[in-house]
Amino acid sequence: MDLDILKQAVDALQAKLDGFQHLKELDSATVTDLRSTATTAAEAKAAAERLEAELEKLPTKLKEDFKNYLDTLPNPRTENLKQAGEWLDLSKMKAEDFAATGDERPKMALGTEENMAHRKSFASPAEKEAAIEKAAATNVDGTIGALTQQAILWHKAIVGDPWVMAGAMQVPLSAPNFKTVEASDISFATINTDARRKPDQANFAANMLNGDVDEREHSAKTHVVRAVVSWNQDDDLSGLSTMFERMINRAYGKQRGKLTSDAVAAAVVQELVSTNSGKSLEGENAINQLMQLTVQGAMPDYWPSMPNYMLNPADAVTAFEAVSKSGGFALNPQTGLMQLASWPIHVDTQAEAIAANNHPSFFGAWDEALVQAQLGRLTVDRFLATIPGAIVFYAQFRFQPVVILTDAYVGLKTKA
Repeated sequence: MDLDILKQAVDALQAKLDGFQHLKELDSATVTDLRSTATTAAEAKAAAERLEAELEKLPTKLKEDFKNYLDTLPNPRTENLKQAGEWLDLSKMKAEDFAATGDERPKMALGTEENMAHRKSFASPAEKEAAIEKAAATNVDGTIGALTQQAILWHKAIVGDPWVMAGAMQVPLSAPNFKTVEASDISFATINTDARRKPDQANFAANMLNGDVDEREHSAKTHVVRAVVSWNQDDDLSGLSTMFERMINRAYGKQRGKLTSDAVAAAVVQELVSTNSGKSLEGENAINQLMQLTVQGAMPDYWPSMPNYMLNPADAVTAFEAVSKSGGFALNPQTGLMQLASWPIHVDTQAEAIAANNHPSFFGAWDEALVQAQLGRLTVDRFLATIPGAIVFYAQFRFQPVVILTDAYVGLKTKA
């Protein structure tokens, strides 16, 4: 083959791949949209004004697009009734399937021509969890059939969000606003009784429960992403739309994971301070420090809840090296997860780099400490005729992580 012809072919391929690399440049924003929760005209007006104010902070390029797209968000009550993972032709959908509230028609033309606008949704972790429980219930002997424990864990997993597999409680919301009860220091008191087995009122008053129970209100934030792919890219790169769906799913998991990691780090009460200045785990002391996390504060009370480690990637590497030097890895054959003693190890791929005076790694019973609340599914819309010569992808989900029990986990804090 002529070398010049081969070089031209390689250069052409490289040019296409260079264009593909730009797909990772996604425009994203987070806003608060409470319009669907309004029950009065005043509440609807206040919610619309708040959304407008937040959108005004965005760059001009994105402001109008996001503003219009928010008016077409799916109704989560009808959205979950549809088959996940299938493209739906919007021109054949009813208004209530994609209107923000009631039967209101969207303000933006969605490309209603046949086969020009499509929507796909992806089941949330809570839906996946419910499906697994349903599958288990169909087996009289209580087994999961062909689903092994490892398969169950990976079925629940989201790329980029390690907290799902670590056991964070998945809460499917029915409205963006929700409340949690956050409690700590709950303990029983012993009350003396007299011969007639009546409580000693003075003793009762002196030993009343002194727990701290706090009801808090939260709002599931709306997270939106937009990306534009030229028709030429779509023609040149086979399977581009499928690849782009995976990229959006990865961005979805990374956003969930980062928000959750930030919430966990911000709420730490129980902590172990590292002896290493500006570092956390180091060398031969790594195993000792990790084991100390399991007995800090109230953590032994939560051992029956199967707590586990969530390590910063740098700490995970240090821990792996320390364990390998001390005689090998403990591996759970069902889950495939590495273990230290009996505690599984997860790696927080969204954790910030280790710095002085922060919390890079944790140990906790995440099913009791942490809630990941999501309203509806991740939805991806694909518009083929909105921008001439391009395919426009929009994706959105509504989500909020909340720490509800600080007693159930402990953070490893680096020395200042």
